Amino acid sequence: MIFEPAHRSCRDEHRWRAARRRIRETLALRRAAAAAGQRTVEPPADSNPAA
Repeated sequence: MIFEPAHRSCRDEHRWRAARRRIRETLALRRAAAAAGQRTVEPPADSNPAA
């Protein structure tokens, strides 16, 4: 069994926050597109950094 540390490291916290931000932005784009009557919306080119 693998045990994780009780608290996230600073780096893990930043990665988690960045991932959540990307998800929120994607959902906001989809919601706006649905409200405008469009079917699909491509995310901005800079939203997918080379990891």
